Amino acid sequence: MMNYQDLIHSPIISPGIAKLVQKSALNNAPVFIQGEQGTGKELIAKIIHHAGDWKPYLFYRVDCRILGENGLFTHLCPLFEKINFGMTPATFFLNEVWHLSPMDQMKLLELVEDGLLQNGVEKRAVKNIRFISSSSENLNEKVAQGTFSEDLYFRLKTIFIHLPPLRDRPGEIGAIAQYLLEEG
Repeated sequence: MMNYQDLIHSPIISPGIAKLVQKSALNNAPVFIQGEQGTGKELIAKIIHHAGDWKPYLFYRVDCRILGENGLFTHLCPLFEKINFGMTPATFFLNEVWHLSPMDQMKLLELVEDGLLQNGVEKRAVKNIRFISSSSENLNEKVAQGTFSEDLYFRLKTIFIHLPPLRDRPGEIGAIAQYLLEEG
């Protein structure tokens, strides 16, 4: 099993990002990870989950690109039932969250803000859920264009981590390549 705690202080993560990752791992605030494709957003999400108190709990990756119109909660509801609506804590990594439909954004906002899940006519309380979201697109621009909810963006980025492109991180490329070879 990979030691994610060791990765925080490895050469694959800059000291500034490592500090934010450590802070994120030690609480349950929503985290938003911004960076181009291939910058390691999912790895950072896994490190945050596995290096803190949430380590013994489930980590679910949800690829928002493939959900379709209003598909987030069709995908999440069976998972919420599996964890008994938060009786078993879980982390949900929402990859490429900018793909969510306006309806899914509204429902997710209610879930993040109030801990309520609207499932048909029924509303259920959901506790002990942690959200880590990512985007390769600039959500400030999506908010300005009116295609992403400003309130949701504000709630998802309680802790904000910006991952610079690899072309700006030449000193980390060797360590990243070594990590990928060992993981592969």
